[in-house]
Amino acid sequence: MAGAMQEKIKMEDAFSESDVKTYSRGDTISGTVVQVNADEILVDIGYKSEGILPVSELSPFRTDGKVEEGEEIEVLVTYIDEEKGTVYASEKQAEYEKRIDVLEEAFREGRVVEGEVTGEVKGAGYHVNLDGIRAFLPGSHLGGDLPSAIDELRGQRIPLKILELSRRDKNLVVSHKVYLKEKEREQRMALFDSLEKGQEIEGVIRSVVDFGLFVDIGGFEGLVHRSEIAWKDLPVPPPEYKVGDTVRVKVIDFDKEKGKVSLSIKRLRPDPWDGILERYPVGVQVTGKVVSVTDFGAFVELEQDVEGLVHVS
Repeated sequence: MAGAMQEKIKMEDAFSESDVKTYSRGDTISGTVVQVNADEILVDIGYKSEGILPVSELSPFRTDGKVEEGEEIEVLVTYIDEEKGTVYASEKQAEYEKRIDVLEEAFREGRVVEGEVTGEVKGAGYHVNLDGIRAFLPGSHLGGDLPSAIDELRGQRIPLKILELSRRDKNLVVSHKVYLKEKEREQRMALFDSLEKGQEIEGVIRSVVDFGLFVDIGGFEGLVHRSEIAWKDLPVPPPEYKVGDTVRVKVIDFDKEKGKVSLSIKRLRPDPWDGILERYPVGVQVTGKVVSVTDFGAFVELEQDVEGLVHVS
């Protein structure tokens, strides 16, 4: 009888030990809060004894900073005391790992993340909050569309690309400048995909140079070579075109690989010199406007881009 009882006790011990879960440092586990004390919280995690969660290791994202008995909670194992059979855990670290997982995935896939500028690193850059994870934004990677003064920048949520991420070193470096460059490249590729030779579009003159006009046609600048501005010769640079002017242009060529678009203003209408002899046969009298006078005569405009010379003789 006694032997049978001892065997039964051994069997119960074996079953109870097999029901006890085993953990390793760094494991993220779920448990139930069983007791809330001033300095620590006891969590039932299915171990030999309750896990110990210091109050200082509660998640900073709790709205009221409180935890209730019976609440389900996710924690990360930070230390195991084998002699005492005690597991120490952190909700703060579990939350960090969860959020850094999301950022690592974004980094691998090259996705854009959004962060809030929270402070300045004097002479170096800015602190950025990425959904609870602090990142560093170098000043050289701010991007030209944002103010550099921290008083204007603080509190702004801005799109970013992750440049470096080290979970072990808790190092996270981001860039707004790279985001802008990639966005511009995407817009440029989308523009090229939509372009067709002969297409007429409106643009804004961004610069006037000796060899022509650079025109913004929607996030990308194309060139109207000076030979494509008018059907007649123009002064260099042409005075009638100013930066900021809106002009209508025709796409005459583009190279997606080289990122070049050739535009024309003069080809918006037919070449006025075609059929010139039929319109102005020899001997016909015409009326025109004197546009310039030289030592050898006067130039008279007969129609747009068509001028004739009245020689002094």
